[in-house]
Amino acid sequence: MDAEVKKLHEWRWRSFERALVRVCRSLKPKRVLEWGPGRSTAITLRECPDAHILTLEHSPKYHEEVSRLFAGDSRVEIEMRTISTKGGASTGYVSYPLWQNIRDHGRPTPVYDMVFVDGRFRFDCLTVARMLVKQNGVVILHDAHRKNYHPAVDLFPHVWRDEKARTIVMSMSPMPFMDDMPSGPMKNTVEGVENTMSQLRERFVSGRPFTYLRFGDADLYFINDPDFNKNRRHDPDPRMSHDLKQAFTVEHPDYLIGCASKGVFSGEKSRELEGLAFSLHEGKTFYSAVALQVVFMKHPGMFEQFVRECFHGRRVLFIGGESVSRDPLVQKVFDVTATIEFTDRNAFQILDAKMSQIEKNVPKFDVMVSALGQATRCLGWRLWDTGHRTQYFDVGSVVDALAGRKLRSWIKRAPELRDRYVSMFG
Repeated sequence: MDAEVKKLHEWRWRSFERALVRVCRSLKPKRVLEWGPGRSTAITLRECPDAHILTLEHSPKYHEEVSRLFAGDSRVEIEMRTISTKGGASTGYVSYPLWQNIRDHGRPTPVYDMVFVDGRFRFDCLTVARMLVKQNGVVILHDAHRKNYHPAVDLFPHVWRDEKARTIVMSMSPMPFMDDMPSGPMKNTVEGVENTMSQLRERFVSGRPFTYLRFGDADLYFINDPDFNKNRRHDPDPRMSHDLKQAFTVEHPDYLIGCASKGVFSGEKSRELEGLAFSLHEGKTFYSAVALQVVFMKHPGMFEQFVRECFHGRRVLFIGGESVSRDPLVQKVFDVTATIEFTDRNAFQILDAKMSQIEKNVPKFDVMVSALGQATRCLGWRLWDTGHRTQYFDVGSVVDALAGRKLRSWIKRAPELRDRYVSMFG
């Protein structure tokens, strides 16, 4: 494990997720106050779908990004509030929730079941949180190792600490649900083909944005070795290694990673891939990296139902190599509206030239389907990192089988695959 991946691993271990998940599952908070929206917001919504969250952000750029991320979700109220004390600090970043509360109730009134503090001026936020959290509610402070926050922590008589996670949970009442908090890592799970397909279908049909990326053995070579060159199909480029690492470590309920592990593939590299995935993600669910491929090979009726239900009648942008983008069967199966073509070789190097065109087209389509090998994962990460939220689907080598490109052994072993789908969609 190189220094960069190790750093990500160490950062992940210090995360607040274990404590936040435990509080959400134990208290099921209905009203939540938060300074610092993002991953914590998504986790709270995932664990407590009935919660309403007031979250404060001070950065205009990040406010714009999280507003896109939670657009249309009435459960999240995102307030952009300046951290300046000029021009009416009573409605500023720290004091806005208190100002709003006094406006509505006439005096400071505890109304929040949970308060999450992970933004700026955390000492000040904790003093406001103390006035607004219910007697049996909790306040969670991230990065609690910073000593300047500690005087505010002393405002709460009941405190649960996890020095390893650098997280503190505080309350005015005892918190027995935190006493048995396990000290070890949260358990990872791996979904098989059936559950993966069910989850993907639900994401598509719901219409909400998500990103699904598939990681396999080859990705591990690039992640661990920026100079790796697979069959001379890729020019070594350290940026691809960086992008793959970033894509591999994103955590969000709508960012799904398909990982070739737990019997999906076998061998030393697959076990290494699984180990890396588990070390970088605590308590995360992984999905079968080859789900679509397995269904394509063994359950053609299920495959046909899936693609018709998820792609047909929608605006689909296909991004792939020339040979698959132009194939009539690929276009029929995924009901492609428009394409952005790459050469089959060195797709990653072409990303820079194509990114502005791709980003410009994101809002015009309902679904983006991509088949560019490792560059597919890098493209997915770049779109996510720049705040573009769409239904982004890493289709993988199924398009090679549809286009008759016998680049992989599983395609060579089943030469009738393409003919089968010509009869279905022809």
